[in-house]
Amino acid sequence: MSERDAVEETARPAVLVRRSDLPVPLAHPARSFFGGLPRLPPRFDWPTADVTAFEAPETVALTFVAQIDLAEVPAAGWSPLPTRGTLYFFCSSVFVGEGNPPCRVLYSPTDGNAYPDRQPPPDLMPLAGSGGDYQVRWLNPDVDFHSKVEFKYPLSFRPYRDFYFLEDAVGGELMITELCKALGPGEPPEYDLLQF
Repeated sequence: MSERDAVEETARPAVLVRRSDLPVPLAHPARSFFGGLPRLPPRFDWPTADVTAFEAPETVALTFVAQIDLAEVPAAGWSPLPTRGTLYFFCSSVFVGEGNPPCRVLYSPTDGNAYPDRQPPPDLMPLAGSGGDYQVRWLNPDVDFHSKVEFKYPLSFRPYRDFYFLEDAVGGELMITELCKALGPGEPPEYDLLQF
C-alpha cells in the first residue's frame, strides 16, 4: 500500500467553521455566530465560574464565545451531535495564569433564533480581565459595551474530508486540497495554505 493510499484510508468527514470577515450589528438574524450576545432560553442562567488568575479567586460570569444552531451544520448522519438544537459556548476571557480556563457548553433543543438576545450580567468581566498584557485597554468597561462583549460575526459551515497525518508531504497535500475545495476560490493561494 502506498503512503497516499494509507493516508486516504484515514479520511473522515469533518466540518470547516468559517467566520465572516466583518462584524454585523447585534440585531443581525444569524442563528450561528461568534461573539455578540447569546439567544439563551429563559430557563438557562448565564454560566459563572471561579477564576483563579486574579490575586484572589473570584466568581465571574463567563464570556460568551459562540452560538451554533445544529440545523445549519452539514453533518449528514455521521456526527454524534443532535441534528437540531443550539449549542452555546462560554469561557473565561482570562488565560494568563489560569492553567485550564473554565469553560461551559450548554445545549437547548430549540432553534438558534427562538429567543431574543440575552443581555450580559453585571458581573461579566472585561475581555482578558481587568489587568495584564492582554486586557482590552483601549475600551473603558464603564462606558463601552464591547469591552466585555466581542463583536458579532456570523458563522457558516462547509463539509470536507479530514485526514490523520503527521506533517508528511502526502498528508499535507491531501489536506490542503480538501481545505481548498471547502474554502473555494480566493486567498490564500492554494499551496500557501499551510504557511497561512
